[in-house]
Amino acid sequence: MGLVHYSFRVPTSADASAVASVHVEGWRQTYGPLLPDGYINDEVIAAKVALWEALTANPSPERALQIAERRGAIIGLAFAGPTLPDEAEPKRPLSLHALYVLSAHHGTGVGQQLLEGVLGNQPAELWVAVENPRAQAFYRRNGFDSDGVTRVDEDTPGLPVMRMLR
Repeated sequence: MGLVHYSFRVPTSADASAVASVHVEGWRQTYGPLLPDGYINDEVIAAKVALWEALTANPSPERALQIAERRGAIIGLAFAGPTLPDEAEPKRPLSLHALYVLSAHHGTGVGQQLLEGVLGNQPAELWVAVENPRAQAFYRRNGFDSDGVTRVDEDTPGLPVMRMLR
């Protein structure tokens, strides 16, 4: 199953709800057992919809958004932009804020294409779950290394994350 079966584009405001659904499902598939019971609720889903509505309604040259589709359905997303001021001692001005591919499409090259689509080869930082070795290996293959900084992610209570830089 090569990339020929996938298309990539910048999402529009019409895509916001569908992108948010993939974002939430990506969380479920990636972090489900690591999150507190009942964490993914209507409030969390509404927050993701609001995030993607804001991102797609207010394009900015400082942000890069990309989605992957297969047969007209969104199956992956990526979002990079300026490092948030509340992040622990930012080391790079650019951050990968989100990269999710539905698990049925892991190993297809979609994640690689999304990463390249929003970051290219630019220096950047990202936060990844300490208990997500698959994602850590992917990022290492793309030139990222842990700088030893860890914290508990405020968006996902109790989930330890580590920073990776390139």
